[in-house]
Amino acid sequence: MKQTGNKGQALVEFGLVVVMLVLLLAGTVDFGWMFGGIHTLNNAVREGARVASITIDTPAGTRLAKVTTRVTEIAASFCGAPTVGVTAATTASGEPIVTVTATCPVTFPINGKVVNLTSSSSFRDETKAGS
Repeated sequence: MKQTGNKGQALVEFGLVVVMLVLLLAGTVDFGWMFGGIHTLNNAVREGARVASITIDTPAGTRLAKVTTRVTEIAASFCGAPTVGVTAATTASGEPIVTVTATCPVTFPINGKVVNLTSSSSFRDETKAGS
């Protein structure tokens, strides 16, 4: 006896499975893209904080300009031009520190959603240390 309907059943099962596989693949790509973005931004901010820790802010704005240039050089491959901020402070023990913060809009490649990634890093301010 010849069976009928098996081809239709297989097609329906394939349709259900392929949808789940495509969603899983899309989620994996988006997650990987975001993970790469976080890694790139963290590295850019760390490099910017190092530049800030050794750059004297004379005349005013010199430090921010150099830090912004360095952070943008590294993060440009991923997010274009991040928004960069530099803050100088003193710890409770009197140690001068400089903190660099950057925010970068990132667009997911699959669903097109835009997310703002933010990262910050602090270093000892070598320009004021020991004074």
